[in-house]
Amino acid sequence: TYNFSDNTFVRAELSMVSSDNKIFTDDNGNQEDTKTSFALQAGFIF
Repeated sequence: TYNFSDNTFVRAELSMVSSDNKIFTDDNGNQEDTKTSFALQAGFIF
C-alpha cells in the first residue's frame, strides 16, 4: 500500500495458485495447473 497523502492510497496485489491437477481454464479453453491474478485498488479515506 502506498499513501499519496493522508487520505489517499493505492494498493497492488499479485497472487498465484498451483495445483497437482489441471483444474483451471485459460481464455482459450486450455486446461492449466496454475492461476495468476493481479488486482489494483485506489481509494480515498474519509
